[in-house]
Amino acid sequence: KNVLLIGRKIGIIRLIFMYKSGDYMEKKRKHEEVKFRHRFFHAFSKIIFWPFAKIVYRYEVKRSNIKKKGPFLILANHSIALDPAFIGLSFNAPVYFVASDQIFNLGFVTKLLKFVFNPISKRKSLSDVGTIKKMKRIIEEGGNVGILPEGNLTYTGKTAPLSPSIAKLVKFLNVPVIFYRTKGFYLSNPRWGVTRRYGKTVGGIKTILYPKDFNTWTNDELYEAIKKEFTYNCYDEPRECYRGKKKAEGLERLLFICPNCHKALTLRGEGEDIRCFSCGYQAHYNDYGYLEDGEKEISLVEADQKNKENLIAYLHKFTGEIIFKDKARVFISKQGKKEPQGLLEFNITPEGMSFAGDKLSCHYSYQEITTIAIQGKNKLIIYLSDGQTFFLVLDGLSSPYKYLLVFQYYKFKVNHKGEKTENTIDIHQLGL
Repeated sequence: KNVLLIGRKIGIIRLIFMYKSGDYMEKKRKHEEVKFRHRFFHAFSKIIFWPFAKIVYRYEVKRSNIKKKGPFLILANHSIALDPAFIGLSFNAPVYFVASDQIFNLGFVTKLLKFVFNPISKRKSLSDVGTIKKMKRIIEEGGNVGILPEGNLTYTGKTAPLSPSIAKLVKFLNVPVIFYRTKGFYLSNPRWGVTRRYGKTVGGIKTILYPKDFNTWTNDELYEAIKKEFTYNCYDEPRECYRGKKKAEGLERLLFICPNCHKALTLRGEGEDIRCFSCGYQAHYNDYGYLEDGEKEISLVEADQKNKENLIAYLHKFTGEIIFKDKARVFISKQGKKEPQGLLEFNITPEGMSFAGDKLSCHYSYQEITTIAIQGKNKLIIYLSDGQTFFLVLDGLSSPYKYLLVFQYYKFKVNHKGEKTENTIDIHQLGL
């Protein structure tokens, strides 16, 4: 009897503790997504990651106590691959981030990530009902969901345009929306770059939007409010110095049409400068992230816009067969696994994309390709209408960005029958 009495008292004390810590509801509802271990690993990872963030990125974090106020939907800009880890340092509760489906076919690493952090899988650049359902379950279980809505690391330091569907998602989840802003990461480690630069980085909450406000708005009104709070251009900030060596190397991943002679693939980043080996054009990339072109400075946002204009003109006049080609290590994603196809020649033409090699030789028209997306600095993901997914690792400093832009150009210029149209296209229809 004494043993049973002691056990009952311990049980009551444990229930009180669980109720105060948020575990009571977890035990009561048998959570499928939100687990106690996620809180443990979140706290542990912050201890491990903090010295790296402070020393390597000079990161200044603005903390927030959301544990007792959640759940929240967190929307953040996307500058480097480690953004979720940096964002997590601000919060005392775990954030369940939406991540590319490509991290879910890494075998043991995938199992470890799912056990420790339970990320939410999503196919890049495509809508996914399963993703939305999992987000809803996490919210209902009291967890916080994190989304990097651009779905891509920025190439220029400016956030990519948001899909209007983000407003419908916010209303569906119906929880407060945190707009989280990171600064300095793009200039410290640009997506196209080869080397790191050293300067200050910051992360923290910008604003919070509550359901009592946005539930009275139309989807269009909510979308405009989200776009206003979310849009960010690093060149609108006060100038910060980011010093490093060989800062211009890799710029040809972003800028691949010479602004002077308008030839393709003639630009090379060398040291602190980018040069055209055809006409001799040269510009200096300075410590503030600008290109010094003669007596004027231009941001990479402006340089990217000019590059797109030149690409559209280049493709409009193109009369050859192969526009761009590369050597690439190719994988086919099937049922959570990547099947290697070896080193193949990959090219893009006015008619579509082709692979040529010993294990694989095929061609896909633009009608057979649903969309393509970029991962990291040199990886390309091709989604086919038949459900297949190709994963390409391009060689050296080759630009996956050029394939994305060319694909978008011809996808818009060719109708569903495969016939070329007279549709006009401008730079705002190209990009991430």
